[in-house]
Amino acid sequence: MKVKSKLADIDFQFGKFEVKRNHLVIHSHPDQTMQSKVYVSPDDIFSGLVRAFLFPARALPLPSTGPSLDPIPGV
Repeated sequence: MKVKSKLADIDFQFGKFEVKRNHLVIHSHPDQTMQSKVYVSPDDIFSGLVRAFLFPARALPLPSTGPSLDPIPGV
């Protein structure tokens, strides 16, 4: 996942998840050189779910490369 902030743009790989108070805390993977945490509030989770239901095509990741849709040669 790509995370952009005022301090840095990092490629965030998920590590462990935990709950602190009323926030979901996502730690970066231990193998990453820059250790970081992402705090997700209940409002963030709710608005993300609402958007996923309203715009399901945007919620699903699309493959950047995939099988060709070209017709079969010779057919």
